[in-house]
Amino acid sequence: MSDSRVDAYAARLERWHDEFAALRTILADTGLTEEFKWYKPCYTHGAKNIAIFQPFDDRCALMFFKGALLDDPKALFGEQGSNSRSSLRLEFRSVGEVTRMRSAVRGLVADAIRVEQAGVRVEKPAPPTHRGGASRSQSPQPRPTCALTPERGTDHCPARRGLFV
Repeated sequence: MSDSRVDAYAARLERWHDEFAALRTILADTGLTEEFKWYKPCYTHGAKNIAIFQPFDDRCALMFFKGALLDDPKALFGEQGSNSRSSLRLEFRSVGEVTRMRSAVRGLVADAIRVEQAGVRVEKPAPPTHRGGASRSQSPQPRPTCALTPERGTDHCPARRGLFV
């Protein structure tokens, strides 16, 4: 399951080395495959991207590609960026934080695998119409929507629960 390029990445990682090692240990027991994509450790299931490690100056993160579709009852996710429709991330500033979030990471990975296997996805918003003289920059950002399966229902979709404004 280990990718030698990830081993080399970990060996070169100066900041967040211990936090990444702790995350890597947790992720090793989740059924994900460790790969190296976009010059970072990426974790996949059935050749589908689930999460990727992200080092920053003041924190490191585990970004879930479809985080907006996952159950996050403890509101642990942080936003990826203002233009991101589906990616959300767990942020860490210490090994202790990684360790305390072990069960949450495992639960979110399991949910991400379930979402991927069910084929749930964030739908693309309709293109802007530009009617009425509104420019593209004046058009409001569309809210993300979920393609739901019957067993998921609307309670599990952050877009339908009004978490995106």
